[in-house]
Amino acid sequence: WDWKMQWGRVGTVALGVMILMLAAVLYPWRILLPIVSGESLSRPFSERWYEDEATSGMVSFVERNTALNGTVDVVSDFSSAQWRLDRVTPTRFATVQCLTLPRTDGTFTDYQRKWQIGYLNSLRHAKYYIVENITDPAGRVSKLDFLLLIPGLRSLLTDEYTLDTTIGYYWVYKRR
Repeated sequence: WDWKMQWGRVGTVALGVMILMLAAVLYPWRILLPIVSGESLSRPFSERWYEDEATSGMVSFVERNTALNGTVDVVSDFSSAQWRLDRVTPTRFATVQCLTLPRTDGTFTDYQRKWQIGYLNSLRHAKYYIVENITDPAGRVSKLDFLLLIPGLRSLLTDEYTLDTTIGYYWVYKRR
């Protein structure tokens, strides 16, 4: 910033030009151009702007393949995908971190075990069980790996569900 002070008015103008150039280069024009050209049918800053293709595809799939009173559980670190579905959720858990995070010794608390049992029992009523199966940055551990820490979930998926399809990073299990 010393150079700006030493240059005086020229420094202020130079800084302003640099900021404008940076904004012009870094601005996400791909979002604005369809609106300006009239190609976008969604209102600016509406929820539609923030949907990703995989989530939109998964929601469309579920809405096409279930009745309005159909039961669907979406497992994600964020509950926005479940909220976009106009379907009944079988569980009381908007996110499942409280079910999958063990203590430092690798075991679960007594109340976590009770919650896990209740979670598994409630899944027996879902037509679809959908896992947002993202992996850690190193690509070693997936969301499904954490879910399978819940005792009994692997056998429930094997015995009562079949992998129906994948849509982006969503794995869609359908009740047999």
